[in-house]
Amino acid sequence: MSRKLIKNTQKASRLEKTEILLRHGAAVLTWIYTLAMLIVLPFYFEQGYDYIGTNKSAFFRRTGVSLLLLLLPVLTAYGLAAYGNWKKRRTGGVLWHTICRGMSVTDWCALGYLGAVIISYICTDFRSAASIWGESGWYMGLATQVTVTVFYFLISRLIDRSHRLFIPIFAVSFVVFLLGLLNRYGVYPIQMSSANSSYISTIGNINWYCGYWSTTYFAGLVVFWGLLHGSGYESKVKYIGFTVLMGIYTLTGFATGITQGSDSGILAMAVMLFVLFLLSLRYGKSMVRYMLILLLFCMVCQAGFMIQKTAPEAITMTTSVIRLITETPLVWVAGIVCLLLAGGLYYIDKKGRYLAQAGKRAGIFLTVLLGAVILTYTAMLVVNTIWPGHLGPLSDSSLFLFNDKWGSARGATWKAGWKVWAEQGLLHKLVGVGPDAMRSYLYSDTSAEVYIWLAELFPGNRLTNAHGEWITVLANMGLFGLVSFGGMIISAVVRYIREGRKNIWLCACGFCILAYTVNNIFSFQQVMNITQMFIILGMGEGILRAMRRERGEVHESGNI
Repeated sequence: MSRKLIKNTQKASRLEKTEILLRHGAAVLTWIYTLAMLIVLPFYFEQGYDYIGTNKSAFFRRTGVSLLLLLLPVLTAYGLAAYGNWKKRRTGGVLWHTICRGMSVTDWCALGYLGAVIISYICTDFRSAASIWGESGWYMGLATQVTVTVFYFLISRLIDRSHRLFIPIFAVSFVVFLLGLLNRYGVYPIQMSSANSSYISTIGNINWYCGYWSTTYFAGLVVFWGLLHGSGYESKVKYIGFTVLMGIYTLTGFATGITQGSDSGILAMAVMLFVLFLLSLRYGKSMVRYMLILLLFCMVCQAGFMIQKTAPEAITMTTSVIRLITETPLVWVAGIVCLLLAGGLYYIDKKGRYLAQAGKRAGIFLTVLLGAVILTYTAMLVVNTIWPGHLGPLSDSSLFLFNDKWGSARGATWKAGWKVWAEQGLLHKLVGVGPDAMRSYLYSDTSAEVYIWLAELFPGNRLTNAHGEWITVLANMGLFGLVSFGGMIISAVVRYIREGRKNIWLCACGFCILAYTVNNIFSFQQVMNITQMFIILGMGEGILRAMRRERGEVHESGNI
């Protein structure tokens, strides 16, 4: 128990002491959950890669859900004590003050998502499958969704100085990334049964690994960017040793991100580097830092190029994207360009000639240009899909034809998720078919036409989710779930990155959530990425609440 807590307890009345002690007990249980999910879960397995996803989900159930059940009576007693204090003095009452005045847009959306999950479960016709745990192998049912969402609120309110949680995040993810990188080149420091190119590190399937990497890595990248040379975004950390460690972390994360094998991770990396570029345009020093980070990226690609030339059989998996990045001379040209740009920008900034307004206008122009490119591609895809052959030589390219094979069969999986929602009546359009119940609906209640179509597309397999998070949320939790979940994610990203100009740790939280979302456009919720995302979401909200208290926007008692 901290000295501050002891001091406050000694001065308080009996009811106030009860409230303080109950709050401390809830905080301890929240810390146990958070550290278990950040430190133990990434490394947890029982039989190598055999049933590793099920093993991790079982650990989550035993730990996370059990702690939540322990917390329920503690939080109930805490709420009653807080209400008693509020009723007695019409002041204090930490819990009630927070409920009434401390809720943010992200909080309300998260509360809406929690309600949508519960209502969806109440209204589902598939209680046996969309039960407490969800489908076998995925376990994204009611208990998982409720647990991670409730702990978001607890982390954001009960863990002070939550940015300190980045220490275990960086330490654990670095080891996970290093193991993944070594595994990709056939080196297994930890012997794993059933090891093959589709499984990596202590996470398992490459899609699960990519989800974990996307959710955690970009915090380290942003912090490293903030540590390099001068101001722009405040880091408040100036230890050269920490900067070196974060540089090593950045290199390792780049290396495993490039070689892990999931193309959605490469997309997430490209988007995050573009967003970081836009943020860097504000200051000359930030642009120098950004170019140095790009130079590190090029160096990693060049190392991969040399490995491919000297030991082409070393890498255990290669894709067209990996070959483009590591097997062409393009990486050497890009490295030279980044080095020259970094030197030129450093000279311009040192002479005081960097034009911030010009950089801002360039950012706006590039954003508009990127938006135009995306809209043009979308229009071409729609035109060629509805009227095949209208794009000339491009008409036969799978990139410009949205069919079942588009995007590694994402065309089929997205269509299946959409069909699940479209076939529902008004009630289930609003609340979905039930948490993690998409598979149950597709193989027991859908039309015969859809059932036959899926059987032909995925012979011997059953589609559990749409391999696109937001479409899956729409199918499972309906419009209520999608709107609240989307509002939670979008509001958090915008608020954390915008306010992150004053706090690099908050900016790091925003980058993690954005990268998680970009990757999950083509991927899915699973126990490794959803636990990390909701923890980081809670960390970001806690940091932002602390910043608001310092500015006097939230009363000191507004931190439950």
